[in-house]
This record gives sequence, C-alpha cells and structure tokens, in this order.
Amino acid sequence: MVGVDSIEFALRETFSLDKKMRFTFESVIGKGIAGVACKISQKSPDRNFVVKVALSDEGEKEALMRESGMLQTLAGSPHIQAIYAVKENPLEGVLRLPFLITEYIENGTLYHFINKALDYQQPLANRLLWRLFSCRKLPRYQCLRISSCAFHCQPWY
Repeated sequence: MVGVDSIEFALRETFSLDKKMRFTFESVIGKGIAGVACKISQKSPDRNFVVKVALSDEGEKEALMRESGMLQTLAGSPHIQAIYAVKENPLEGVLRLPFLITEYIENGTLYHFINKALDYQQPLANRLLWRLFSCRKLPRYQCLRISSCAFHCQPWY
C-alpha cells in the first residue's frame, strides 16, 4: 500500500520538475488515512487548483469517484467547486492512483464555514443563508451531507 507521505513527495516532485515550468507546488492542504490534497499554482492561465489523490484502498478510490460524479452533476451551480482539466497534465502516466483536480477555494470550504458559524454562536443573516442555499440544481428538499454535518433545506411557507 502506498503511503500518504510518498504521494505528497511524488506530487511535489512531479509539479516541481515540469519541463515547461508551468506549475508551482504550494502546499499540502490536507492529508489523512484516505489520501492527500495539495494546492498547486499554474502560471498560464494564472490559477490555483487542488490535486486530491486517493490511496490504493478500493474504498478511497470509490469515494473519490463518487465525489467526482457529484461535482459533475452539480457543475455550474453556485457554491459548487469546479473540476479542472489541466492541459498536458504532468500526472498522466506518472501517478498510478486515482486523482481529482478541482478549483482551489480561497476562503475555505462549506465545512470550514459551518464550523466557524457554530463557533460564532449567533444567528446568520437571512441574506447569507438565501445565497448559500440557492443552488438551483439541488432538489428542494435535498439533504447536503458535508463530512459529519448534515444540513436539511426545509420548505418555507
């Protein structure tokens, strides 16, 4: 089984040794028993993105594929992370593990926002909640499962 540290090293080396010098390995933004996520910056076009790599365990591969499928289903909706395609991707043929390249969310994830809101212990402004849950591709009563937190969109009468 491949270790998280070896995946991190492979990502750092692969993006640092790109022959066209298009990428900069910025940082590891998350790692655990399931895999690793790293922030990469690209020079042209000027953007940051995240590379998520699952370990060789079938459960992690399946979870990453499910995430990819859900992101594709919700593509174009407000507040949904975009999947990126990288032209002449340096990972192709080098990394033999499933990976997903997504947009880097500068201000953090919804999970991070939820935790900050819970720490704040004050009601959130209605205009903020309306914008947050105005995702048109989700069914009206869709439950969004975010890690261990679940938000339920309740109908307003």
